[in-house]
Order: sequence, then structure tokens, then C-alpha cells
Amino acid sequence: MKTISLQVIQGLERGQCYPRLRVPFTIGREEENAIQLNDERISRCHVKVQQDGDRVILTDLQSTNGTRVNGLPVQMTVLRPGDLITIGRCVLLFGSPEEITEHCDELHRNALEHHRLIDTGNTLPEANADLAQDEHGAAGLDTMGLFDDHGHPAAPFPGGRPPLPDLTTLHSRSELSDLLAYVHNTLLQVLQSRDTGNGNGEQKSESVDDSTARLPWPSWQKMLELETELAEYLRELGDPDHE
Repeated sequence: MKTISLQVIQGLERGQCYPRLRVPFTIGREEENAIQLNDERISRCHVKVQQDGDRVILTDLQSTNGTRVNGLPVQMTVLRPGDLITIGRCVLLFGSPEEITEHCDELHRNALEHHRLIDTGNTLPEANADLAQDEHGAAGLDTMGLFDDHGHPAAPFPGGRPPLPDLTTLHSRSELSDLLAYVHNTLLQVLQSRDTGNGNGEQKSESVDDSTARLPWPSWQKMLELETELAEYLRELGDPDHE
């Protein structure tokens, strides 16, 4: 039986991780769901997650307010690591960090292979020029220490996210929480405004011109990682027992 990972990155349960959920299961407002979310905009049994072969399928169970994946309304869809599921006011990230990394690496390899196949000389078709720009641009930035040997953004903190500072007063914790919430919500708007389905290893927005809407998968992965870390910070700040 397949197990999957989900993390709540927005909502009252923000920062809560579900690392080994056995499919099938449901998400909703009532206790009988594998993931119970406290939000009146969520139906009692809102969505079902199940397995079909090696695919994970999410189905909206005729909920009152619907379900979105990566900002787009869905009735039934195949989930891929890194997908953002919006249910009511809650947003859940699908996939473990390892699964998201593997998925992004695979898409990155596919994009480079696609570029290799269509490159017939010194020029590229206009539709694919952005792929070459991503690859060559990453190589150029590598001399500045911004990318690793694989073309991925280098980690600015190799030891992991830094701990929260020692905040001894309630108002200082509240002010930091407000600052992180601002960054978290702004980043979440960016993540939810982009579509994952163009097949070339990049994110593509449906609401802006194609020439400015492309983001390399490694950068998209780093944004997802930052979003989950911000959710964890905010959960810690809101925990009165956390020191």
C-alpha cells in the first residue's frame, strides 16, 4: 500500500506534517478524516486521495467551495510532488522534500534533453530559446557561487534553516510573526499563480506573457522549501510552549 506525505503550509494547522499517510484517505472538517482541517469553508468530507497504479489521484467530493491545485480549480487530478492543494483557506504541499527534489531533478534533466534534441547549430527555435538561456545563465552565475555543480541554486545555509532568535517578550514574538507571515503569504501568492503543466521542466503562468513567466524547476523547488520553512517558523512562534 502506497504512503504519501503532506504538509499544511497555510491555515490554522500551518506547519503540521503528515509524513506517512496510507492511501486511500480523505481530508475534511470532520474527525473521521485522516487529515482534519478546522475551517468552516471546508466540507465535512472535502477530498479523497487514492492510488491508481503508480499515480496518486485527488478527487473533490462535491465540496461546497471546491478544490484548487496550483491555483487551478479541479474535480479530479493526478498529484505530483510539489503540488499545492488549496482547500478552503488551507494550503497543503504534496510530497516529501526528497520526492520533490527527485521530481524537480527529473524535470530538469528532461528540459536539458529537450534542449539537446532541438539544438541543430548556433541558433534555437524562438519557443525554446528560454531553455538555453536558463542553462547557460545558470552556468554563468555559477562563477558567483550561486549554483552548485549540478546547476542547482547553492544552499546559503548548508546546516539548514537557522533557529528562531531568543525572543523573550510577547510583542517581539508577535512582530516577528507578522513579518514572517507577510513574506509567507506573498510567496504563497506567487506559488499559487503558476501552473506546473507545460512539460518542459519549468513553471508557466497562465496570467502573464510567456516571455516573462518561466521559472527553472530548481528555483521553484527552493521556493517550495522556503515556504515550508516559513510555515514551520510561524507554527513555532505561535506555540506558547516553544522556547
